[in-house]
Amino acid sequence: MLYLEDYDFTILENGLNTQKNVDFSGSTSVKLPAGTQIGGSSVAALGIVTSTSANALSVGANGSTNPVLNVDASATSVATGIDVVGKAAASGVNISVISSGTNENLEIDAKGSGTITLNSTGTGNIVSGADVTPASGKRFVPDAGSATSTAHAATINKQAGQITTESLTTAAGTDYTFTLTNSLIAATSTVLASVGLGTATTGTPAVAYITPAAGSATIVIQNIASSAALNGTITINFIVFN
Repeated sequence: MLYLEDYDFTILENGLNTQKNVDFSGSTSVKLPAGTQIGGSSVAALGIVTSTSANALSVGANGSTNPVLNVDASATSVATGIDVVGKAAASGVNISVISSGTNENLEIDAKGSGTITLNSTGTGNIVSGADVTPASGKRFVPDAGSATSTAHAATINKQAGQITTESLTTAAGTDYTFTLTNSLIAATSTVLASVGLGTATTGTPAVAYITPAAGSATIVIQNIASSAALNGTITINFIVFN
């Protein structure tokens, strides 16, 4: 059996073949002399690695090949980074940008066509302390669904959706009242809706008003045509904001 505490190891210090002890006895600490290098990078203090490598710190089963974690410090005059601050239980964790400048951006990228998912297993909200602005040419895409109404009602438990009504014969100047059941709607929700013709070829449907309640919204559609009745289905598009 080999006991490491029984042996001394030789460490190169400042280019000289100088005998230095690596003490494995009594504790799990390893004592390294000043000037020691690991992989060509100096270790100035515990946990501090000075490097300009694209793989200044790589952790993984295959080293720097597809590592679990990689720190790239190869940028010329690199002066930005990430600061991770641990706190007491129930106090959260802080991740912030380090920079020699006053203002610094933070970019988070998936690879290729991969997606970025936030809070997929948590049950809390995602809170933004500033405006969220889509990049040029991009848009906000809500979770959406679709349904066909029966007896003036349908259920879609999504933030947005499209309902195709049953065939309508609503006369000019009269209302069609529709009930949307949706678990995301509260009495304080803002529900927006628009209407269009489905199979109907006559009549002019328009949203008159919307009344949200806990778990549902009443959407009143008026046929504002001067004389023609609706003669088929219409579509109702909606989105919910809380």
